[in-house]
Amino acid sequence: MGFWSRKMAREWDDRADKNAPLYIYTDEKFEEEFDEDFFFKSGQQDVDQTLAAMHVHPKPDWRVLDIGCGIGRLTRRLDQLAGEAIGVDVSAGMVQKAGQFNPGITFQQISGVDLKLFPDNHFDFVFSFIVFQHLPRTSLVMGYLEEIERVLKPSGITVFQMKTSFHPAWKRAYWNWRRPKHRDMDRNSSTFVGCETRVGAIQEKARQLGMVTDMVLYEGSYRTYFRLSKGDPDKIKVNLDNLLNP
Repeated sequence: MGFWSRKMAREWDDRADKNAPLYIYTDEKFEEEFDEDFFFKSGQQDVDQTLAAMHVHPKPDWRVLDIGCGIGRLTRRLDQLAGEAIGVDVSAGMVQKAGQFNPGITFQQISGVDLKLFPDNHFDFVFSFIVFQHLPRTSLVMGYLEEIERVLKPSGITVFQMKTSFHPAWKRAYWNWRRPKHRDMDRNSSTFVGCETRVGAIQEKARQLGMVTDMVLYEGSYRTYFRLSKGDPDKIKVNLDNLLNP
Protein backbone atom coordinates (compact mmCIF):
# COMPACT_ATOMS: atom_id res chain seq x y z
CA MET A 1 0.00 0.00 0.00
CA GLY A 2 1.17 3.51 -0.80
CA PHE A 3 1.36 6.56 1.44
CA TRP A 4 -2.20 7.77 0.86
CA SER A 5 -3.66 4.28 1.20
CA ARG A 6 -1.99 3.80 4.58
CA LYS A 7 -2.89 7.29 5.80
CA MET A 8 -6.56 7.04 4.78
CA ALA A 9 -6.92 3.52 6.19
CA ARG A 10 -5.31 4.47 9.50
CA GLU A 11 -7.26 7.69 10.01
CA TRP A 12 -10.62 6.29 8.97
CA ASP A 13 -10.03 3.27 11.20
CA ASP A 14 -9.50 5.71 14.06
CA ARG A 15 -12.78 7.44 13.22
CA ALA A 16 -14.57 4.11 13.05
CA ASP A 17 -13.32 3.31 16.54
CA LYS A 18 -14.12 6.74 17.99
CA ASN A 19 -17.61 7.27 16.56
CA ALA A 20 -18.31 5.87 13.09
CA PRO A 21 -21.83 7.37 12.66
CA LEU A 22 -20.63 10.88 13.57
CA TYR A 23 -17.88 10.92 10.94
CA ILE A 24 -20.17 9.44 8.30
CA TYR A 25 -23.20 11.62 8.96
CA THR A 26 -21.78 14.68 10.66
CA ASP A 27 -24.74 15.56 12.85
CA GLU A 28 -23.72 16.63 16.34
CA LYS A 29 -26.61 14.59 17.77
CA PHE A 30 -24.43 11.50 17.26
CA GLU A 31 -21.89 12.86 19.72
CA GLU A 32 -24.24 11.80 22.52
CA GLU A 33 -25.86 8.62 21.22
CA PHE A 34 -26.38 6.58 18.07
CA ASP A 35 -29.92 6.68 16.70
CA GLU A 36 -29.71 3.67 14.39
CA ASP A 37 -33.20 4.07 12.97
CA PHE A 38 -32.62 7.73 12.05
CA PHE A 39 -29.18 6.95 10.65
CA PHE A 40 -30.31 4.31 8.17
CA LYS A 41 -33.52 6.16 7.27
CA SER A 42 -31.34 9.14 6.34
CA GLY A 43 -29.38 6.84 4.07
CA GLN A 44 -32.56 5.67 2.36
CA GLN A 45 -33.63 9.27 1.86
CA ASP A 46 -30.26 10.32 0.42
CA VAL A 47 -30.20 7.39 -2.01
CA ASP A 48 -33.80 7.89 -3.15
CA GLN A 49 -33.45 11.65 -3.61
CA THR A 50 -30.12 11.40 -5.42
CA LEU A 51 -31.26 8.66 -7.80
CA ALA A 52 -34.48 10.52 -8.55
CA ALA A 53 -32.60 13.75 -9.27
CA MET A 54 -30.15 11.91 -11.54
CA HIS A 55 -32.89 9.86 -13.28
CA VAL A 56 -31.49 6.49 -12.29
CA HIS A 57 -33.91 3.61 -11.75
CA PRO A 58 -32.09 0.47 -10.54
CA LYS A 59 -33.35 -2.83 -11.93
CA PRO A 60 -33.74 -6.06 -9.96
CA ASP A 61 -30.93 -7.74 -11.91
CA TRP A 62 -28.37 -4.95 -11.44
CA ARG A 63 -25.07 -5.45 -9.64
CA VAL A 64 -24.26 -2.23 -7.78
CA LEU A 65 -21.06 -0.95 -6.14
CA ASP A 66 -21.13 1.57 -3.29
CA ILE A 67 -17.70 3.25 -2.96
CA GLY A 68 -16.92 4.54 0.53
CA CYS A 69 -19.69 2.56 2.19
CA GLY A 70 -18.77 3.36 5.79
CA ILE A 71 -21.05 1.22 7.97
CA GLY A 72 -23.54 0.66 5.15
CA ARG A 73 -25.80 3.71 5.54
CA LEU A 74 -26.46 3.84 1.78
CA THR A 75 -25.56 0.28 0.80
CA ARG A 76 -28.58 -1.07 2.66
CA ARG A 77 -30.97 0.91 0.45
CA LEU A 78 -29.06 0.16 -2.75
CA ASP A 79 -29.29 -3.54 -1.96
CA GLN A 80 -33.06 -3.20 -1.56
CA LEU A 81 -33.41 -1.50 -4.94
CA ALA A 82 -31.08 -3.70 -7.00
CA GLY A 83 -30.34 -7.39 -7.29
CA GLU A 84 -27.06 -7.09 -5.41
CA ALA A 85 -25.11 -4.27 -3.78
CA ILE A 86 -21.51 -4.49 -2.62
CA GLY A 87 -20.05 -1.89 -0.27
CA VAL A 88 -16.34 -1.09 -0.21
CA ASP A 89 -14.31 1.12 2.10
CA VAL A 90 -10.66 1.89 2.86
CA SER A 91 -11.28 1.27 6.57
CA ALA A 92 -11.32 -2.29 7.88
CA GLY A 93 -13.11 -1.00 10.96
CA MET A 94 -15.92 0.52 8.91
CA VAL A 95 -16.27 -2.67 6.86
CA GLN A 96 -16.51 -4.80 10.00
CA LYS A 97 -19.22 -2.60 11.49
CA ALA A 98 -21.08 -2.50 8.16
CA GLY A 99 -21.31 -6.28 8.19
CA GLN A 100 -22.64 -6.25 11.75
CA PHE A 101 -25.37 -3.73 10.94
CA ASN A 102 -26.27 -5.26 7.56
CA PRO A 103 -26.10 -9.06 7.61
CA GLY A 104 -26.54 -10.57 4.19
CA ILE A 105 -24.83 -7.71 2.32
CA THR A 106 -21.24 -8.03 1.10
CA PHE A 107 -18.70 -5.48 2.35
CA GLN A 108 -15.02 -5.48 1.46
CA GLN A 109 -11.97 -3.40 2.29
CA ILE A 110 -10.16 -1.75 -0.60
CA SER A 111 -6.95 0.25 -0.91
CA GLY A 112 -8.69 3.62 -1.16
CA VAL A 113 -7.00 4.33 -4.50
CA ASP A 114 -8.31 1.58 -6.81
CA LEU A 115 -10.90 -1.14 -7.33
CA LYS A 116 -8.51 -4.02 -8.09
CA LEU A 117 -10.73 -6.46 -6.22
CA PHE A 118 -13.13 -6.42 -9.16
CA PRO A 119 -12.77 -7.52 -12.78
CA ASP A 120 -13.49 -5.42 -15.86
CA ASN A 121 -17.11 -4.89 -16.96
CA HIS A 122 -18.51 -6.15 -13.66
CA PHE A 123 -21.08 -3.61 -12.39
CA ASP A 124 -24.24 -2.12 -13.87
CA PHE A 125 -24.12 0.88 -11.54
CA VAL A 126 -21.42 2.51 -9.39
CA PHE A 127 -22.51 4.95 -6.69
CA SER A 128 -20.58 7.21 -4.34
CA PHE A 129 -21.96 9.92 -2.08
CA ILE A 130 -20.08 12.23 0.33
CA VAL A 131 -16.90 10.21 -0.24
CA PHE A 132 -14.76 11.66 -3.02
CA GLN A 133 -14.92 15.04 -1.27
CA HIS A 134 -12.78 13.49 1.50
CA LEU A 135 -10.02 12.30 -0.84
CA PRO A 136 -6.93 14.40 -0.09
CA ARG A 137 -5.76 14.76 -3.70
CA THR A 138 -7.56 15.41 -6.98
CA SER A 139 -5.31 12.79 -8.59
CA LEU A 140 -7.00 10.17 -6.39
CA VAL A 141 -10.42 11.26 -7.68
CA MET A 142 -9.20 10.95 -11.26
CA GLY A 143 -7.77 7.53 -10.50
CA TYR A 144 -11.16 6.41 -9.22
CA LEU A 145 -12.78 7.60 -12.44
CA GLU A 146 -10.41 5.37 -14.38
CA GLU A 147 -11.28 2.44 -12.17
CA ILE A 148 -15.03 3.12 -12.34
CA GLU A 149 -14.88 3.13 -16.13
CA ARG A 150 -13.00 -0.17 -16.04
CA VAL A 151 -15.39 -2.03 -13.71
CA LEU A 152 -18.59 -0.72 -15.31
CA LYS A 153 -20.33 -2.87 -17.87
CA PRO A 154 -20.82 -1.35 -21.33
CA SER A 155 -23.71 1.13 -21.04
CA GLY A 156 -23.25 1.11 -17.25
CA ILE A 157 -23.87 4.24 -15.19
CA THR A 158 -22.08 5.96 -12.34
CA VAL A 159 -23.44 8.67 -10.06
CA PHE A 160 -21.14 10.41 -7.60
CA GLN A 161 -20.87 13.65 -5.66
CA MET A 162 -17.81 15.89 -5.40
CA LYS A 163 -16.89 19.30 -4.00
CA THR A 164 -16.24 21.58 -6.95
CA SER A 165 -15.16 25.14 -7.44
CA PHE A 166 -14.87 27.75 -10.17
CA HIS A 167 -11.62 28.98 -8.62
CA PRO A 168 -8.04 27.91 -9.47
CA ALA A 169 -6.23 25.32 -7.38
CA TRP A 170 -3.88 27.81 -5.68
CA LYS A 171 -6.82 29.89 -4.41
CA ARG A 172 -8.68 26.83 -3.12
CA ALA A 173 -5.55 25.68 -1.30
CA TYR A 174 -5.11 29.14 0.23
CA TRP A 175 -8.69 29.24 1.49
CA ASN A 176 -8.35 25.77 3.01
CA TRP A 177 -5.17 26.88 4.76
CA ARG A 178 -6.83 30.01 6.15
CA ARG A 179 -10.12 28.43 7.18
CA PRO A 180 -10.91 28.28 10.94
CA LYS A 181 -9.91 25.03 12.60
CA HIS A 182 -12.69 22.70 13.68
CA ARG A 183 -12.98 22.02 17.41
CA ASP A 184 -12.69 18.31 16.55
CA MET A 185 -9.08 18.30 15.35
CA ASP A 186 -9.59 15.03 13.47
CA ARG A 187 -11.81 16.93 11.04
CA ASN A 188 -8.85 19.12 10.13
CA SER A 189 -6.95 16.20 8.62
CA SER A 190 -6.46 16.15 4.85
CA THR A 191 -8.30 12.81 4.75
CA PHE A 192 -11.41 14.52 6.11
CA VAL A 193 -11.12 18.05 4.67
CA GLY A 194 -10.34 16.46 1.31
CA CYS A 195 -9.98 18.34 -1.93
CA GLU A 196 -11.98 20.30 -4.47
CA THR A 197 -11.72 20.11 -8.21
CA ARG A 198 -13.29 21.82 -11.17
CA VAL A 199 -16.28 20.44 -13.02
CA GLY A 200 -14.48 20.87 -16.32
CA ALA A 201 -11.58 18.72 -15.12
CA ILE A 202 -13.91 15.85 -14.27
CA GLN A 203 -15.74 16.19 -17.59
CA GLU A 204 -12.46 16.22 -19.49
CA LYS A 205 -11.25 13.10 -17.68
CA ALA A 206 -14.54 11.39 -18.48
CA ARG A 207 -14.14 12.35 -22.15
CA GLN A 208 -10.62 10.92 -22.23
CA LEU A 209 -11.96 7.66 -20.82
CA GLY A 210 -14.67 7.50 -23.46
CA MET A 211 -17.45 8.18 -20.96
CA VAL A 212 -20.39 10.48 -21.54
CA THR A 213 -21.35 13.19 -19.03
CA ASP A 214 -25.12 12.77 -18.90
CA MET A 215 -25.87 15.23 -16.08
CA VAL A 216 -24.19 17.74 -13.78
CA LEU A 217 -26.22 19.27 -10.94
CA TYR A 218 -25.23 22.22 -8.72
CA GLU A 219 -22.05 22.93 -10.63
CA GLY A 220 -19.36 24.68 -8.60
CA SER A 221 -20.97 23.91 -5.25
CA TYR A 222 -20.06 21.88 -2.19
CA ARG A 223 -22.26 19.09 -3.51
CA THR A 224 -21.96 18.83 -7.26
CA TYR A 225 -23.56 15.67 -8.62
CA PHE A 226 -22.35 13.86 -11.73
CA ARG A 227 -23.92 11.15 -13.82
CA LEU A 228 -21.59 9.50 -16.33
CA SER A 229 -22.26 6.57 -18.62
CA LYS A 230 -19.87 4.13 -20.21
CA GLY A 231 -20.06 3.76 -23.96
CA ASP A 232 -21.02 0.39 -25.38
CA PRO A 233 -18.56 -0.44 -28.22
CA ASP A 234 -21.03 -2.84 -29.85
CA LYS A 235 -23.77 -0.20 -29.98
CA ILE A 236 -21.33 2.41 -31.27
CA LYS A 237 -20.29 0.01 -34.04
CA VAL A 238 -23.93 -0.67 -34.96
CA ASN A 239 -24.64 3.07 -35.12
CA LEU A 240 -21.58 3.69 -37.29
CA ASP A 241 -22.55 0.85 -39.60
CA ASN A 242 -26.04 2.33 -39.95
CA LEU A 243 -24.60 5.73 -40.79
CA LEU A 244 -22.14 4.36 -43.31
CA ASN A 245 -24.53 1.82 -44.81
CA PRO A 246 -28.02 3.32 -44.65
